[in-house]
Amino acid sequence: MSELAVRRPQARYLIIKLAALGDLFYALPAIRRIRHYDPSCRIEWLVTESLSEVLTLFPGIDQIHTVPGKDLNSPSRLTRLLAVLCARRKLAGRYDGIFLLHRHPLYNLLVFGKGPIFRLVRGPHAWAAKPPRALDRWPGWLLGGGKNVVVPPLSLHESRAIEKVIEAGFADTRKAITREGSRQRELPWSVELPTRSSGKKRRIAIHLGGGQNEKTEFQLKRWPRMGELVARILRERTENIILVGAEAERAEAEAVCASLRSFSMQERVENKVGRTNLIELIELLSSVDLVVGPDSGPLHIADQLGVNCLGIYGPTSRISWGLLGANSRTIGRDVPCSPCYLDDGNFRPCPNDLICMKELSLDEVMSAAQAILELPCEKKR
Repeated sequence: MSELAVRRPQARYLIIKLAALGDLFYALPAIRRIRHYDPSCRIEWLVTESLSEVLTLFPGIDQIHTVPGKDLNSPSRLTRLLAVLCARRKLAGRYDGIFLLHRHPLYNLLVFGKGPIFRLVRGPHAWAAKPPRALDRWPGWLLGGGKNVVVPPLSLHESRAIEKVIEAGFADTRKAITREGSRQRELPWSVELPTRSSGKKRRIAIHLGGGQNEKTEFQLKRWPRMGELVARILRERTENIILVGAEAERAEAEAVCASLRSFSMQERVENKVGRTNLIELIELLSSVDLVVGPDSGPLHIADQLGVNCLGIYGPTSRISWGLLGANSRTIGRDVPCSPCYLDDGNFRPCPNDLICMKELSLDEVMSAAQAILELPCEKKR
């Protein structure tokens, strides 16, 4: 049997989505989807230590297991293997269903033999001369009766790919609902987090850098004219600016603020780069009117919270990691070499001098931001 049936007594399900921040937010609605099929189940989640605090914001997770992200992303294969084996020891007993939302075959060892595994795996690359890994598709008997859910790159948004994995696990349950004559309720694939209005002047959050995780800094995603955009918004519009980002991006933010002193506009800029933890960042993003940034965690958090966003894309795919908000927009240059990111956590050196980002003009981004600011903001309550 290749699909899960809702079992009694209480069924146990495990979600494995370790990182990164934006990807984690696109996986969070899996909690609600699982509980839709099995309301009384127990849900556990395996995540890196640095992101575990984020999961505590969301109801429905009964237990959070952690693993050191630095060890998982170590250049040493032995260190990575030991980290996986140590994490495996924390997962006691068997599960009625395991949803492995990572494509790397190393993570198979986390849960091999612990229950039926439903895996998101990499399909053939239509856009890069790189074949699928030999271990990408385990046979069903190695998956404990589970299933490989193959999603070719550039075919689906990451959130929809994860949704397909969850639904593969509950295929029998979905059929039973249909046979009983009750129409299956369509659930929005989004997170629910209370938002608050600042009650102050309208604000725009801008992420200057390209984002980072414990493995690498994604500087190739950085649009080099973001500082100029800050100055232009301050000159031409009335909104205040909040700069957001990680500690590694603080120097750039301070340089932008220093450049505004001569224009007497610095008092309208609040520099929060490297000064917020993840919980504070989420609360801050939920209170602004627009978020502008590259394909990174802050942008995707705001998008999932229903805040209007403008995403600047170059080396990453707008199909796989684009924005889902009704009033959010993405902008980028459709050059032949873009997208070049291979969904493995590594950005190769660009041989074309980042033309996908550098050829995007300030006027284009400013016009797109102004258009979004005229739209209503449908924050989730």
